[in-house]
Amino acid sequence: MSVAALPIDELLGGLPAIASSGSRASPTISIPRERKRERSAWRDSCTKFGWVPDQSRTLAQTGDAVEREEQFSTVLRLRRACAVGVVAWPAFGLVDWFVVTYVHPGRLWLYLAARAAGLLPLLVSVMVMYGRRTPGAALIRWTDAVTCFSLSALVTLTCVESGGLSSPLVLGVLLILLGRAAIMADRCGRALLPIGLIAIAYPATLGAVALLHEPLAAQFRDPVSLGRFALNLIFLSGAVAVTLVGGHMMWALRRQVFETRSLGRYKLKQRIGAGGMGEVWAAHHHALRRDVAVKILRPETRGDAGAIARFEREVRATAELRHPNTVRVFDYGITEDGLWYYAMELLEGRDLHAIVSREGPLEPLRAARLVRQAAKALAEAHARGIVHRDVKPENLFVTSIGGEGEFVKVLDFGLAKLAQAERSMSLTVDGWAVGTPKWASPEVASGGEASPSSDVYGLGAVLYFLLCGAPPFDYADVGATVRAHLTEAPVPPSQRRPGVPPAIEAVVLQCLEKDPARRFQGAGALAAVLKHAMAAAGVVELSTGFARLEAGAPIRAAGSRLWEGDGAPHEGQAAYGAVPAAPAEPEPMPGDITRVRPRP
Repeated sequence: MSVAALPIDELLGGLPAIASSGSRASPTISIPRERKRERSAWRDSCTKFGWVPDQSRTLAQTGDAVEREEQFSTVLRLRRACAVGVVAWPAFGLVDWFVVTYVHPGRLWLYLAARAAGLLPLLVSVMVMYGRRTPGAALIRWTDAVTCFSLSALVTLTCVESGGLSSPLVLGVLLILLGRAAIMADRCGRALLPIGLIAIAYPATLGAVALLHEPLAAQFRDPVSLGRFALNLIFLSGAVAVTLVGGHMMWALRRQVFETRSLGRYKLKQRIGAGGMGEVWAAHHHALRRDVAVKILRPETRGDAGAIARFEREVRATAELRHPNTVRVFDYGITEDGLWYYAMELLEGRDLHAIVSREGPLEPLRAARLVRQAAKALAEAHARGIVHRDVKPENLFVTSIGGEGEFVKVLDFGLAKLAQAERSMSLTVDGWAVGTPKWASPEVASGGEASPSSDVYGLGAVLYFLLCGAPPFDYADVGATVRAHLTEAPVPPSQRRPGVPPAIEAVVLQCLEKDPARRFQGAGALAAVLKHAMAAAGVVELSTGFARLEAGAPIRAAGSRLWEGDGAPHEGQAAYGAVPAAPAEPEPMPGDITRVRPRP
Protein backbone atom coordinates (compact mmCIF):
# COMPACT_ATOMS: atom_id res chain seq x y z
CA MET A 1 0.00 0.00 0.00
CA SER A 2 2.38 2.57 0.23
CA VAL A 3 1.42 3.69 -8.23
CA ALA A 4 6.88 9.21 -31.49
CA ALA A 5 5.56 6.06 -29.67
CA LEU A 6 3.66 3.03 -30.83
CA PRO A 7 -0.07 2.88 -31.60
CA ILE A 8 -2.41 2.78 -28.65
CA ASP A 9 -2.85 -0.99 -28.80
CA GLU A 10 0.87 -1.50 -28.25
CA LEU A 11 1.50 0.82 -25.37
CA LEU A 12 2.64 -0.20 -21.93
CA GLY A 13 0.41 -1.72 -19.34
CA GLY A 14 1.24 -0.77 -16.20
CA LEU A 15 7.86 3.55 -10.35
CA PRO A 16 9.88 4.20 -8.76
CA ALA A 17 13.47 4.78 -9.52
CA ILE A 18 15.90 2.41 -10.57
CA ALA A 19 18.83 0.30 -10.04
CA SER A 20 20.42 -3.06 -9.98
CA SER A 21 20.94 -5.74 -7.42
CA GLY A 22 24.07 -5.61 -5.36
CA SER A 23 26.03 -3.61 -2.82
CA ARG A 24 29.57 -2.57 -2.20
CA ALA A 25 30.17 -5.65 -0.06
CA SER A 26 28.62 -8.13 -2.45
CA PRO A 27 27.81 -6.61 -5.82
CA THR A 28 25.37 -8.34 -8.11
CA ILE A 29 25.15 -6.30 -11.28
CA SER A 30 23.23 -7.53 -14.27
CA ILE A 31 25.54 -6.02 -16.86
CA PRO A 32 26.48 -8.95 -19.12
CA ARG A 33 30.19 -8.89 -18.33
CA GLU A 34 29.51 -9.34 -14.60
CA ARG A 35 26.32 -11.36 -14.45
CA LYS A 36 28.18 -14.61 -13.73
CA ARG A 37 29.20 -13.29 -10.33
CA GLU A 38 26.86 -14.23 -7.51
CA ARG A 39 23.97 -15.19 -9.79
CA SER A 40 21.77 -16.03 -6.83
CA ALA A 41 21.93 -12.57 -5.24
CA TRP A 42 18.91 -11.32 -7.21
CA ARG A 43 16.64 -13.03 -4.68
CA ASP A 44 17.58 -10.38 -2.15
CA SER A 45 17.22 -7.48 -4.54
CA CYS A 46 14.73 -4.69 -4.39
CA THR A 47 11.59 -5.61 -6.28
CA LYS A 48 9.83 -2.29 -6.37
CA PHE A 49 12.14 0.66 -6.77
CA GLY A 50 14.26 0.31 -9.82
CA TRP A 51 16.92 -2.28 -10.11
CA VAL A 52 18.68 -4.07 -12.93
CA PRO A 53 18.57 -7.71 -11.74
CA ASP A 54 20.57 -10.64 -13.01
CA GLN A 55 19.64 -12.06 -16.41
CA SER A 56 17.30 -14.81 -15.22
CA ARG A 57 15.29 -12.38 -13.12
CA THR A 58 15.31 -9.80 -15.90
CA LEU A 59 13.83 -12.23 -18.37
CA ALA A 60 11.07 -13.21 -15.94
CA GLN A 61 10.15 -9.63 -15.11
CA THR A 62 10.29 -8.50 -18.73
CA GLY A 63 7.97 -11.37 -19.61
CA ASP A 64 5.52 -10.30 -16.91
CA ALA A 65 5.52 -6.75 -18.20
CA VAL A 66 4.95 -7.84 -21.79
CA GLU A 67 2.12 -10.11 -20.63
CA ARG A 68 0.37 -7.08 -19.13
CA GLU A 69 0.93 -5.16 -22.33
CA GLU A 70 -0.47 -8.11 -24.26
CA GLN A 71 -3.53 -8.12 -22.02
CA PHE A 72 -4.15 -4.42 -22.62
CA SER A 73 -3.60 -4.88 -26.35
CA THR A 74 -5.94 -7.90 -26.33
CA VAL A 75 -8.70 -5.80 -24.81
CA LEU A 76 -8.33 -3.24 -27.59
CA ARG A 77 -8.34 -5.91 -30.30
CA LEU A 78 -11.39 -7.60 -28.77
CA ARG A 79 -13.15 -4.26 -28.72
CA ARG A 80 -12.57 -3.90 -32.43
CA ALA A 81 -13.58 -7.53 -33.01
CA CYS A 82 -16.84 -7.03 -31.10
CA ALA A 83 -17.61 -3.83 -32.98
CA VAL A 84 -17.00 -5.59 -36.30
CA GLY A 85 -18.99 -8.63 -35.20
CA VAL A 86 -22.04 -6.65 -34.11
CA VAL A 87 -22.21 -5.20 -37.63
CA ALA A 88 -21.06 -8.18 -39.70
CA TRP A 89 -23.07 -10.92 -37.95
CA PRO A 90 -26.54 -9.55 -38.82
CA ALA A 91 -25.26 -8.41 -42.23
CA PHE A 92 -24.65 -12.06 -43.11
CA GLY A 93 -28.43 -12.44 -43.05
CA LEU A 94 -28.17 -11.51 -46.73
CA VAL A 95 -26.13 -14.69 -47.24
CA ASP A 96 -28.87 -16.67 -45.47
CA TRP A 97 -31.43 -15.15 -47.83
CA PHE A 98 -29.24 -16.09 -50.82
CA VAL A 99 -28.92 -19.69 -49.59
CA VAL A 100 -32.68 -20.05 -49.03
CA THR A 101 -33.51 -18.45 -52.39
CA TYR A 102 -30.90 -19.98 -54.73
CA VAL A 103 -29.01 -22.84 -53.03
CA HIS A 104 -31.17 -24.81 -50.63
CA PRO A 105 -34.80 -23.80 -50.06
CA GLY A 106 -35.75 -23.63 -46.41
CA ARG A 107 -37.31 -21.56 -43.65
CA LEU A 108 -35.69 -18.11 -43.64
CA TRP A 109 -37.04 -17.30 -40.17
CA LEU A 110 -34.86 -20.05 -38.65
CA TYR A 111 -31.75 -18.42 -40.14
CA LEU A 112 -32.81 -15.00 -38.88
CA ALA A 113 -33.54 -16.42 -35.42
CA ALA A 114 -30.01 -17.80 -35.29
CA ARG A 115 -28.69 -14.36 -36.28
CA ALA A 116 -30.70 -12.72 -33.51
CA ALA A 117 -29.48 -15.26 -30.95
CA GLY A 118 -25.87 -14.60 -32.00
CA LEU A 119 -26.23 -10.93 -31.17
CA LEU A 120 -26.64 -11.77 -27.48
CA PRO A 121 -23.07 -13.05 -26.81
CA LEU A 122 -21.71 -10.30 -29.03
CA LEU A 123 -23.47 -7.58 -27.04
CA VAL A 124 -22.37 -9.15 -23.74
CA SER A 125 -18.79 -9.10 -25.03
CA VAL A 126 -19.15 -5.44 -25.96
CA MET A 127 -20.33 -4.59 -22.44
CA VAL A 128 -17.43 -6.51 -20.89
CA MET A 129 -14.78 -5.00 -23.14
CA TYR A 130 -16.12 -1.44 -22.95
CA GLY A 131 -16.94 -1.56 -19.23
CA ARG A 132 -15.69 1.02 -16.76
CA ARG A 133 -13.12 -1.43 -15.39
CA THR A 134 -10.54 -3.09 -17.60
CA PRO A 135 -11.32 -6.85 -17.57
CA GLY A 136 -8.78 -9.28 -16.15
CA ALA A 137 -6.95 -11.94 -18.11
CA ALA A 138 -9.32 -14.76 -17.11
CA LEU A 139 -12.45 -12.78 -18.02
CA ILE A 140 -10.93 -11.83 -21.37
CA ARG A 141 -10.06 -15.43 -22.13
CA TRP A 142 -13.49 -16.82 -21.28
CA THR A 143 -15.41 -14.00 -23.01
CA ASP A 144 -13.42 -14.71 -26.15
CA ALA A 145 -13.95 -18.48 -25.93
CA VAL A 146 -17.69 -18.42 -25.12
CA THR A 147 -18.48 -15.88 -27.84
CA CYS A 148 -16.58 -17.85 -30.50
CA PHE A 149 -18.18 -21.15 -29.46
CA SER A 150 -21.68 -19.64 -29.49
CA LEU A 151 -21.31 -18.17 -32.96
CA SER A 152 -19.83 -21.41 -34.34
CA ALA A 153 -22.68 -23.48 -32.82
CA LEU A 154 -25.31 -21.15 -34.31
CA VAL A 155 -23.74 -21.37 -37.78
CA THR A 156 -23.75 -25.17 -37.42
CA LEU A 157 -27.49 -25.08 -36.60
CA THR A 158 -28.13 -23.32 -39.91
CA CYS A 159 -26.24 -26.19 -41.56
CA VAL A 160 -29.00 -28.54 -40.37
CA GLU A 161 -31.54 -26.46 -42.28
CA SER A 162 -29.40 -26.23 -45.45
CA GLY A 163 -28.34 -29.78 -46.17
CA GLY A 164 -27.07 -31.20 -42.89
CA LEU A 165 -23.69 -32.94 -43.14
CA SER A 166 -23.08 -31.72 -46.70
CA SER A 167 -24.17 -28.10 -46.10
CA PRO A 168 -21.95 -25.42 -47.69
CA LEU A 169 -22.49 -23.24 -44.63
CA VAL A 170 -19.65 -25.09 -42.91
CA LEU A 171 -17.58 -22.37 -44.59
CA GLY A 172 -19.12 -20.01 -42.03
CA VAL A 173 -17.35 -21.94 -39.27
CA LEU A 174 -14.07 -21.61 -41.17
CA LEU A 175 -14.71 -17.88 -41.57
CA ILE A 176 -15.17 -17.46 -37.79
CA LEU A 177 -11.98 -19.45 -37.21
CA LEU A 178 -9.87 -17.40 -39.62
CA GLY A 179 -11.40 -14.08 -38.57
CA ARG A 180 -10.66 -14.71 -34.93
CA ALA A 181 -7.07 -15.72 -35.69
CA ALA A 182 -6.47 -12.64 -37.85
CA ILE A 183 -7.74 -10.21 -35.21
CA MET A 184 -6.38 -11.82 -32.04
CA ALA A 185 -3.09 -13.44 -33.19
CA ASP A 186 -2.38 -15.18 -29.86
CA ARG A 187 0.35 -17.60 -28.91
CA CYS A 188 -0.57 -21.26 -29.29
CA GLY A 189 -1.21 -21.95 -25.62
CA ARG A 190 -3.64 -19.08 -25.22
CA ALA A 191 -5.39 -19.52 -28.58
CA LEU A 192 -5.93 -23.26 -28.20
CA LEU A 193 -9.09 -22.90 -26.07
CA PRO A 194 -11.13 -20.50 -28.26
CA ILE A 195 -9.95 -22.01 -31.56
CA GLY A 196 -10.53 -25.52 -30.26
CA LEU A 197 -14.07 -24.61 -29.15
CA ILE A 198 -14.85 -23.13 -32.57
CA ALA A 199 -13.78 -26.36 -34.26
CA ILE A 200 -15.45 -28.68 -31.75
CA ALA A 201 -18.75 -26.78 -31.95
CA TYR A 202 -19.33 -28.06 -35.50
CA PRO A 203 -19.33 -31.85 -34.91
CA ALA A 204 -20.67 -31.53 -31.36
CA THR A 205 -23.71 -29.49 -32.41
CA LEU A 206 -24.49 -31.78 -35.35
CA GLY A 207 -24.19 -34.83 -33.12
CA ALA A 208 -26.49 -33.34 -30.47
CA VAL A 209 -29.11 -32.34 -33.01
CA ALA A 210 -28.96 -35.80 -34.64
CA LEU A 211 -30.22 -37.30 -31.38
CA LEU A 212 -33.45 -35.29 -31.78
CA HIS A 213 -33.69 -34.90 -35.56
CA GLU A 214 -34.19 -38.15 -37.48
CA PRO A 215 -33.33 -36.82 -40.99
CA LEU A 216 -29.91 -35.70 -39.70
CA ALA A 217 -29.43 -39.01 -37.88
CA ALA A 218 -30.14 -40.81 -41.17
CA GLN A 219 -27.33 -38.84 -42.84
CA PHE A 220 -24.89 -40.15 -40.21
CA ARG A 221 -25.89 -43.68 -41.32
CA ASP A 222 -25.37 -42.81 -45.00
CA PRO A 223 -21.77 -43.53 -46.18
CA VAL A 224 -21.77 -40.73 -48.79
CA SER A 225 -23.01 -38.05 -46.36
CA LEU A 226 -20.69 -39.36 -43.69
CA GLY A 227 -17.77 -39.13 -46.14
CA ARG A 228 -18.59 -35.49 -46.92
CA PHE A 229 -18.78 -34.78 -43.19
CA ALA A 230 -15.37 -36.41 -42.67
CA LEU A 231 -13.93 -34.28 -45.48
CA ASN A 232 -15.31 -31.15 -43.81
CA LEU A 233 -13.65 -32.20 -40.57
CA ILE A 234 -10.32 -32.71 -42.33
CA PHE A 235 -10.40 -29.22 -43.80
CA LEU A 236 -11.55 -27.82 -40.47
CA SER A 237 -8.64 -29.52 -38.69
CA GLY A 238 -6.21 -28.09 -41.23
CA ALA A 239 -7.64 -24.63 -40.68
CA VAL A 240 -7.15 -25.06 -36.92
CA ALA A 241 -3.49 -25.94 -37.44
CA VAL A 242 -2.93 -23.02 -39.81
CA THR A 243 -4.58 -20.50 -37.48
CA LEU A 244 -2.66 -21.74 -34.45
CA VAL A 245 0.73 -21.59 -36.18
CA GLY A 246 0.03 -18.36 -38.06
CA GLY A 247 -1.40 -16.66 -34.99
CA HIS A 248 1.61 -17.69 -32.92
CA MET A 249 3.99 -16.25 -35.51
CA MET A 250 2.11 -12.93 -35.53
CA TRP A 251 2.13 -12.92 -31.71
CA ALA A 252 5.90 -13.49 -31.67
CA LEU A 253 6.46 -10.56 -34.03
CA ARG A 254 4.24 -8.30 -31.93
CA ARG A 255 6.08 -9.36 -28.79
CA GLN A 256 9.39 -8.42 -30.42
CA VAL A 257 7.97 -4.99 -31.09
CA PHE A 258 6.96 -4.65 -27.44
CA GLU A 259 10.42 -5.58 -26.22
CA THR A 260 12.42 -3.41 -28.63
CA ARG A 261 10.21 -0.36 -29.08
CA SER A 262 11.34 3.18 -28.53
CA LEU A 263 9.76 5.96 -26.55
CA GLY A 264 10.74 9.23 -28.14
CA ARG A 265 14.53 9.46 -27.86
CA TYR A 266 14.70 6.41 -25.59
CA LYS A 267 14.95 2.78 -26.63
CA LEU A 268 13.26 0.67 -23.97
CA LYS A 269 15.33 -2.36 -23.00
CA GLN A 270 13.76 -4.13 -20.01
CA ARG A 271 11.33 -3.53 -17.19
CA ILE A 272 13.04 -3.01 -13.83
CA GLY A 273 10.21 -1.94 -11.52
CA ALA A 274 6.47 -1.45 -11.22
CA GLY A 275 4.03 0.38 -9.02
CA GLY A 276 0.44 1.52 -8.78
CA MET A 277 0.75 4.27 -11.38
CA GLY A 278 3.18 2.86 -13.89
CA GLU A 279 6.37 1.00 -14.63
CA VAL A 280 10.07 1.83 -14.76
CA TRP A 281 12.13 0.60 -17.68
CA ALA A 282 15.86 0.56 -18.33
CA ALA A 283 16.34 2.48 -21.55
CA HIS A 284 19.07 3.86 -23.77
CA HIS A 285 19.31 7.45 -24.93
CA HIS A 286 20.40 7.38 -28.57
CA ALA A 287 22.05 10.79 -28.74
CA LEU A 288 23.75 10.79 -25.32
CA ARG A 289 24.72 7.11 -25.63
CA ARG A 290 23.88 6.45 -22.00
CA ASP A 291 21.48 4.21 -20.13
CA VAL A 292 18.69 5.84 -18.16
CA ALA A 293 15.57 4.76 -16.29
CA VAL A 294 12.26 5.78 -17.82
CA LYS A 295 9.13 5.87 -15.70
CA ILE A 296 5.94 5.54 -17.74
CA LEU A 297 2.38 6.19 -16.64
CA ARG A 298 0.03 3.28 -17.22
CA PRO A 299 -1.95 3.72 -20.47
CA GLU A 300 -5.26 2.91 -18.75
CA THR A 301 -4.79 5.86 -16.35
CA ARG A 302 -4.38 8.45 -19.08
CA GLY A 303 -7.97 9.56 -18.64
CA ASP A 304 -7.56 9.85 -14.86
CA ALA A 305 -6.92 13.51 -14.08
CA GLY A 306 -5.84 12.67 -10.53
CA ALA A 307 -3.23 10.13 -11.66
CA ILE A 308 -1.84 12.55 -14.23
CA ALA A 309 -1.70 15.35 -11.65
CA ARG A 310 0.17 13.11 -9.24
CA PHE A 311 2.57 12.01 -11.98
CA GLU A 312 3.28 15.64 -12.95
CA ARG A 313 3.74 16.55 -9.31
CA GLU A 314 6.31 13.78 -8.88
CA VAL A 315 8.26 15.08 -11.88
CA ARG A 316 8.11 18.67 -10.65
CA ALA A 317 9.17 17.76 -7.12
CA THR A 318 12.11 15.64 -8.24
CA ALA A 319 13.25 17.98 -11.01
CA GLU A 320 13.45 20.95 -8.62
CA LEU A 321 15.96 19.18 -6.39
CA ARG A 322 19.71 19.26 -7.02
CA HIS A 323 21.15 17.52 -3.97
CA PRO A 324 23.45 14.62 -4.94
CA ASN A 325 21.52 12.29 -2.62
CA THR A 326 18.31 12.82 -4.61
CA VAL A 327 17.71 10.81 -7.77
CA ARG A 328 18.20 13.07 -10.80
CA VAL A 329 15.56 13.69 -13.47
CA PHE A 330 16.87 14.35 -16.99
CA ASP A 331 13.79 14.73 -19.13
CA TYR A 332 10.02 14.35 -19.20
CA GLY A 333 7.22 14.66 -21.71
CA ILE A 334 4.23 13.10 -23.41
CA THR A 335 4.20 11.07 -26.63
CA GLU A 336 1.96 11.71 -29.60
CA ASP A 337 -0.27 8.91 -28.32
CA GLY A 338 -0.69 10.60 -24.95
CA LEU A 339 1.73 8.49 -22.93
CA TRP A 340 3.33 10.38 -20.01
CA TYR A 341 6.92 9.58 -19.09
CA TYR A 342 10.06 10.97 -17.50
CA ALA A 343 13.70 9.87 -17.58
CA MET A 344 16.03 9.68 -14.58
CA GLU A 345 19.41 8.28 -13.70
CA LEU A 346 19.86 4.51 -13.71
CA LEU A 347 21.40 3.27 -10.48
CA GLU A 348 23.07 0.06 -9.39
CA GLY A 349 22.60 -1.22 -5.87
CA ARG A 350 19.83 -2.14 -3.42
CA ASP A 351 17.37 -0.31 -1.23
CA LEU A 352 17.65 -0.34 2.55
CA HIS A 353 14.88 -2.87 2.95
CA ALA A 354 16.69 -5.34 0.69
CA ILE A 355 19.97 -4.74 2.53
CA VAL A 356 18.44 -5.45 5.94
CA SER A 357 16.55 -8.46 4.58
CA ARG A 358 19.83 -9.94 3.45
CA GLU A 359 22.30 -8.77 6.09
CA GLY A 360 20.10 -8.30 9.16
CA PRO A 361 20.33 -5.23 11.43
CA LEU A 362 23.14 -2.90 10.44
CA GLU A 363 26.03 -1.70 12.53
CA PRO A 364 24.72 1.45 14.30
CA LEU A 365 27.25 3.87 12.85
CA ARG A 366 26.68 2.58 9.34
CA ALA A 367 22.92 2.94 9.82
CA ALA A 368 23.31 6.49 11.13
CA ARG A 369 25.52 7.48 8.23
CA LEU A 370 23.05 6.15 5.63
CA VAL A 371 20.07 7.89 7.22
CA ARG A 372 22.08 11.11 7.56
CA GLN A 373 22.63 11.14 3.80
CA ALA A 374 18.90 10.78 3.22
CA ALA A 375 18.25 13.55 5.75
CA LYS A 376 20.58 15.90 3.87
CA ALA A 377 18.69 15.25 0.63
CA LEU A 378 15.33 15.87 2.30
CA ALA A 379 16.69 19.02 3.91
CA GLU A 380 16.95 20.57 0.45
CA ALA A 381 13.40 19.44 -0.32
CA HIS A 382 12.09 20.97 2.89
CA ALA A 383 13.88 24.22 2.14
CA ARG A 384 12.01 24.34 -1.18
CA GLY A 385 8.65 23.64 0.45
CA ILE A 386 8.52 19.97 -0.60
CA VAL A 387 7.52 17.23 1.86
CA HIS A 388 8.21 13.69 0.68
CA ARG A 389 5.40 12.03 2.76
CA ASP A 390 6.48 8.47 1.93
CA VAL A 391 9.87 8.02 3.60
CA LYS A 392 10.52 4.30 4.02
CA PRO A 393 13.41 1.84 3.46
CA GLU A 394 12.23 0.96 -0.05
CA ASN A 395 12.56 4.61 -1.09
CA LEU A 396 16.14 4.96 0.14
CA PHE A 397 18.45 3.34 -2.37
CA VAL A 398 22.10 2.56 -1.68
CA THR A 399 24.48 2.73 -4.61
CA SER A 400 28.14 3.51 -5.22
CA ILE A 401 29.20 6.61 -7.14
CA GLY A 402 32.79 7.31 -8.11
CA GLY A 403 34.16 4.72 -5.72
CA GLU A 404 33.07 6.76 -2.70
CA GLY A 405 31.49 3.85 -0.86
CA GLU A 406 27.81 3.58 0.06
CA PHE A 407 25.83 6.49 -1.33
CA VAL A 408 22.11 6.96 -0.60
CA LYS A 409 19.63 8.17 -3.22
CA VAL A 410 16.15 9.30 -2.17
CA LEU A 411 13.55 7.95 -4.61
CA ASP A 412 9.87 8.27 -5.44
CA PHE A 413 8.46 11.71 -4.77
CA GLY A 414 5.11 10.50 -6.10
CA LEU A 415 3.31 11.47 -2.88
CA ALA A 416 5.30 14.65 -2.31
CA LYS A 417 3.42 17.75 -1.21
CA LEU A 418 4.48 20.89 -3.02
CA ALA A 419 4.12 24.31 -1.48
CA GLN A 420 0.82 25.86 -2.63
CA ALA A 421 -0.15 22.51 -4.19
CA GLU A 422 -3.75 21.51 -4.73
CA ARG A 423 -5.28 19.80 -1.73
CA SER A 424 -7.34 17.29 -3.65
CA MET A 425 -8.02 13.83 -2.26
CA SER A 426 -7.77 12.49 -5.81
CA LEU A 427 -4.04 13.07 -5.66
CA THR A 428 -3.51 10.52 -2.94
CA VAL A 429 -5.99 7.75 -3.59
CA ASP A 430 -3.37 5.66 -5.41
CA GLY A 431 -1.49 5.20 -2.11
CA TRP A 432 -2.54 4.68 1.47
CA ALA A 433 -3.75 8.12 2.61
CA VAL A 434 -0.46 9.92 1.94
CA GLY A 435 2.09 7.29 2.86
CA THR A 436 2.69 3.72 4.02
CA PRO A 437 1.23 2.68 7.41
CA LYS A 438 4.39 1.11 8.88
CA TRP A 439 6.32 4.33 8.40
CA ALA A 440 3.60 7.00 8.62
CA SER A 441 3.79 9.69 11.28
CA PRO A 442 0.90 9.98 13.76
CA GLU A 443 -0.46 13.17 12.19
CA VAL A 444 -0.41 11.64 8.71
CA ALA A 445 -1.84 8.31 9.94
CA SER A 446 -4.77 10.20 11.44
CA GLY A 447 -5.40 12.10 8.21
CA GLY A 448 -3.74 15.32 9.25
CA GLU A 449 -1.44 17.65 7.34
CA ALA A 450 2.09 16.46 6.54
CA SER A 451 5.03 18.70 7.38
CA PRO A 452 8.83 18.41 7.36
CA SER A 453 8.61 16.87 10.83
CA SER A 454 6.51 14.08 9.26
CA ASP A 455 9.48 13.19 7.08
CA VAL A 456 11.68 13.34 10.20
CA TYR A 457 9.38 10.76 11.81
CA GLY A 458 9.79 8.56 8.74
CA LEU A 459 13.57 8.88 8.88
CA GLY A 460 13.49 7.95 12.56
CA ALA A 461 11.40 4.88 11.75
CA VAL A 462 13.85 3.91 9.01
CA LEU A 463 16.82 4.31 11.38
CA TYR A 464 14.96 2.18 13.95
CA PHE A 465 14.46 -0.47 11.25
CA LEU A 466 18.14 -0.43 10.32
CA LEU A 467 19.19 -0.80 13.96
CA CYS A 468 16.67 -3.46 15.00
CA GLY A 469 15.76 -5.22 11.76
CA ALA A 470 12.06 -4.38 12.23
CA PRO A 471 9.92 -1.22 12.11
CA PRO A 472 8.90 0.47 15.38
CA PHE A 473 5.36 -0.91 15.06
CA ASP A 474 4.73 -3.98 12.96
CA TYR A 475 1.26 -5.46 13.36
CA ALA A 476 -0.45 -7.72 10.83
CA ASP A 477 -3.54 -5.52 10.98
CA VAL A 478 -3.24 -2.10 9.38
CA GLY A 479 -5.59 -0.56 11.91
CA ALA A 480 -3.48 -1.84 14.80
CA THR A 481 -0.37 -0.39 13.18
CA VAL A 482 -2.02 3.00 12.80
CA ARG A 483 -3.24 2.96 16.41
CA ALA A 484 0.27 2.11 17.59
CA HIS A 485 1.69 5.13 15.77
CA LEU A 486 -0.93 7.27 17.50
CA THR A 487 -0.78 5.92 21.04
CA GLU A 488 2.10 3.53 21.75
CA ALA A 489 5.63 4.46 22.71
CA PRO A 490 8.25 2.57 20.69
CA VAL A 491 10.46 0.06 22.45
CA PRO A 492 13.91 1.67 22.75
CA PRO A 493 16.27 0.18 20.16
CA SER A 494 18.80 -0.81 22.84
CA GLN A 495 16.20 -3.13 24.41
CA ARG A 496 15.70 -4.94 21.12
CA ARG A 497 19.34 -4.87 20.15
CA PRO A 498 21.92 -4.36 22.91
CA GLY A 499 24.88 -2.23 21.97
CA VAL A 500 23.07 0.64 20.27
CA PRO A 501 24.94 3.81 21.31
CA PRO A 502 22.85 6.01 23.65
CA ALA A 503 23.47 9.06 21.47
CA ILE A 504 22.00 7.38 18.36
CA GLU A 505 19.13 5.90 20.35
CA ALA A 506 18.28 9.36 21.66
CA VAL A 507 18.07 10.66 18.08
CA VAL A 508 15.74 7.81 17.08
CA LEU A 509 13.41 8.33 20.02
CA GLN A 510 13.20 12.06 19.47
CA CYS A 511 12.36 11.50 15.79
CA LEU A 512 9.54 9.16 16.87
CA GLU A 513 7.90 11.63 19.24
CA LYS A 514 4.10 11.73 18.82
CA ASP A 515 4.04 15.51 19.01
CA PRO A 516 5.59 17.01 15.84
CA ALA A 517 6.81 20.00 17.91
CA ARG A 518 9.03 17.69 19.98
CA ARG A 519 10.80 16.24 16.94
CA PHE A 520 13.62 17.82 15.00
CA GLN A 521 11.99 20.55 12.97
CA GLY A 522 13.30 19.46 9.61
CA ALA A 523 15.68 17.00 8.01
CA GLY A 524 18.52 19.52 8.12
CA ALA A 525 18.42 19.64 11.92
CA LEU A 526 18.31 15.85 12.04
CA ALA A 527 21.34 15.56 9.75
CA ALA A 528 23.33 17.94 11.97
CA VAL A 529 22.41 16.09 15.16
CA LEU A 530 23.19 12.71 13.60
CA LYS A 531 26.66 14.01 12.84
CA HIS A 532 27.13 14.87 16.53
CA ALA A 533 25.59 11.53 17.55
CA MET A 534 28.15 9.62 15.53
CA ALA A 535 30.87 11.73 17.09
CA ALA A 536 29.43 11.05 20.54
CA ALA A 537 29.64 7.33 19.72
CA GLY A 538 33.36 7.76 19.11
CA VAL A 539 33.42 8.18 15.33
CA VAL A 540 34.11 11.10 13.05
CA GLU A 541 32.83 11.12 9.49
CA LEU A 542 35.28 11.56 6.67
CA SER A 543 34.37 12.23 3.07
CA THR A 544 34.94 8.55 2.31
CA GLY A 545 33.81 6.83 5.50
CA PHE A 546 34.49 6.77 9.26
CA ALA A 547 37.46 7.21 11.56
CA ARG A 548 37.16 5.99 15.14
CA LEU A 549 38.38 8.32 17.90
CA GLU A 550 40.84 7.22 20.51
CA ALA A 551 39.30 5.72 23.60
CA GLY A 552 38.37 8.27 26.21
CA ALA A 553 38.20 11.27 23.92
CA PRO A 554 35.29 13.33 25.28
CA ILE A 555 32.69 14.58 22.84
CA ARG A 556 30.16 17.34 23.28
CA ALA A 557 27.18 18.02 21.05
CA ALA A 558 26.22 21.49 22.20
CA GLY A 559 22.55 22.35 22.12
CA SER A 560 21.40 18.76 21.73
CA ARG A 561 20.48 15.96 24.10
CA LEU A 562 23.39 13.78 23.03
CA TRP A 563 25.88 12.59 25.60
CA GLU A 564 29.00 10.50 25.93
CA GLY A 565 29.01 6.73 25.82
CA ASP A 566 29.01 6.41 29.63
CA GLY A 567 25.35 7.41 29.64
CA ALA A 568 25.79 10.60 31.69
CA PRO A 569 24.45 13.78 30.10
CA HIS A 570 26.81 16.70 29.79
CA GLU A 571 26.30 19.68 32.04
CA GLY A 572 23.42 21.79 30.87
CA GLN A 573 21.91 19.06 28.72
CA ALA A 574 18.62 17.27 29.21
CA ALA A 575 18.69 13.50 29.19
CA TYR A 576 15.43 13.39 27.30
CA GLY A 577 12.92 16.02 26.36
CA ALA A 578 12.60 19.14 24.24
CA VAL A 579 15.94 19.84 22.65
CA PRO A 580 17.10 22.87 20.69
CA ALA A 581 18.35 22.11 17.20
CA ALA A 582 22.05 21.45 16.85
CA PRO A 583 24.02 24.38 15.52
CA ALA A 584 24.32 24.48 11.79
CA GLU A 585 27.75 23.58 10.50
CA PRO A 586 29.15 23.82 6.98
CA GLU A 587 29.27 20.52 5.14
CA PRO A 588 32.86 19.25 4.66
CA MET A 589 34.25 19.47 1.17
CA PRO A 590 35.62 16.30 -0.42
CA GLY A 591 38.91 15.43 1.22
CA ASP A 592 38.24 17.43 4.38
CA ILE A 593 38.28 15.78 7.81
CA THR A 594 35.75 16.64 10.46
CA ARG A 595 37.74 17.31 13.61
CA VAL A 596 36.20 16.91 17.03
CA ARG A 597 37.81 18.94 19.78
CA PRO A 598 37.97 17.66 23.36
CA ARG A 599 35.68 19.34 25.88
CA PRO A 600 37.58 21.71 28.21
